[in-house]
This record gives sequence, C-alpha cells and structure tokens, in this order.
Amino acid sequence: MILKLRNKAYLICLPMEMVQIGETCMTLNDNWGYAAHDIRWKTTEDVLQKLIDITSKGGIKKNLLNIGPKADGTFPAESINCLEEVGSWMKVNSEAIYGTIPSP
Repeated sequence: MILKLRNKAYLICLPMEMVQIGETCMTLNDNWGYAAHDIRWKTTEDVLQKLIDITSKGGIKKNLLNIGPKADGTFPAESINCLEEVGSWMKVNSEAIYGTIPSP
C-alpha cells in the first residue's frame, strides 16, 4: 500500500491479517534481513496456513516471502527446508491456490 503524506510517498507493508487484495508479504522469521539472534522460524504449516487462508479470501495476487541471506550470502537451512516443503506441497495442491476465487 502506498501512503502519501505531504507530497511524499511511503511504502507500507500490511500484516497478513489486514490484507484484502493485491500483494502480501511476510518473513520466515521476525526480521526482513538476516539476524543471527532471530531463531523464531515459521513452520511450513504456518506458511501454508497463511497462504491458504488469504487465498480463500481472494487476497493473493502476488506473495512475497522474504528469506534474507546470512552474512556470508548463503541461505539459512531453515529457509531452504521450508521452501522445499512448500514446493512439494504446491506440486500436489497448486490447483487449490492458482486461479481460485474467494469463498463466500
């Protein structure tokens, strides 16, 4: 969402619960960039539940899932594992996500 105040534009990223239509964005932990102390990883179930919930409400046109690389440029194992598991789920269930319409 773009918020304009005094002729300046600010990009606002809404919490997943507030998204109604358009683009969603979330992280796999609590930070947008790598933070060595951040070990609160979302589970694959958490990620899929949010994807399914918002899709069922007609909310996803684009879904940004941030996985910030570590200081050495590699991706955390937790991120890789989650993405692989989501990918495996999507191979089987993608028709439940792509091209769907909101439930009443």
